[in-house]
Amino acid sequence: MSSPAASPSKQYSEEREVIETGIGNFHCYVHGDKNAPHVIITLHDIGQNHTHFQQFLAHPDMRNILHRLCIAHITLPGQEDNSDNLIVSKYPTMQKVSDTLGEVLEKLGVNGDVIGFGLGAGANILLRYALQAGDKVMGLILMECTAQSAGFVEWGKDVAAAWNLSHKGMNPDTENYLLWHKFGRNKDKNSCPELQDTIKSYREFLYNSMNPKNLAAYIESYRKRSDVLHNLAKQPLNCSVLLISGDHSPHLEDTLKIVKEMNAKNMKHTTFLKAEDIGGDIMDENPEKLAESCLYFLQGLGLVASVRRNSLLKGRTGSIDQCM
Repeated sequence: MSSPAASPSKQYSEEREVIETGIGNFHCYVHGDKNAPHVIITLHDIGQNHTHFQQFLAHPDMRNILHRLCIAHITLPGQEDNSDNLIVSKYPTMQKVSDTLGEVLEKLGVNGDVIGFGLGAGANILLRYALQAGDKVMGLILMECTAQSAGFVEWGKDVAAAWNLSHKGMNPDTENYLLWHKFGRNKDKNSCPELQDTIKSYREFLYNSMNPKNLAAYIESYRKRSDVLHNLAKQPLNCSVLLISGDHSPHLEDTLKIVKEMNAKNMKHTTFLKAEDIGGDIMDENPEKLAESCLYFLQGLGLVASVRRNSLLKGRTGSIDQCM
């Protein structure tokens, strides 16, 4: 099932396909040729869907990359805009979603090597997928990734957020939790008008577009995630990895644990970007810096070699640390 999808930019067009699986329907949005030898797949965080990646990829600094690669945005069951209530007794686990990604890609017609591009819960799922997919995964861009099970504080916040969503719909307490999850300490940063506009838009998205019961189910699944860090200790990744976290992010320590484990396993094709003055979402807070980092990473994989970097240099902030 496919149909044209609306785009945030006249230069960004895509086709929508709904992939039916045993754990629910995945809404996929494909830009470019699915038969390409290399395909970027995106996977979103809790409180978001594919539109977040659409907005970033429509950014002027990503256009030269966008026109040279196939992008497949994957929205998890029930997380698309204005979704109907899911008819399931239990939302699939992070591991089950990861196990189903291969089926989704096969039904979508994606046969080339994959570059995973994920945020938060989506990054966690892609990390799991890479551990089992082997050479199918060429690279990973993982933003605000966690690899351990939820700690006590996060566990409590997730329980409260999911309960409130299920019983009250979107509400100020859950909104505040999702703002913390997405923007970290920067959510209260009033000195930046652009950031406040972004936060305002995100609030409107939560109240106007997300199905609260379905979102509650996704949050619950993320809260109950199993530890995958020990898997990295046993089975180092074969692909190149770019790990990203903001220095004001609530997920920084979790990301650093992954970096430490990859260092211990001498994964020399791993790069860590600690973004200065960024909360939990560099796509919204500094898309220019993320675009530059993505370009360097993709060129390191031997892709988009002809794309010039000059237009990206104006966004150079933060620091990039190479894992040795």
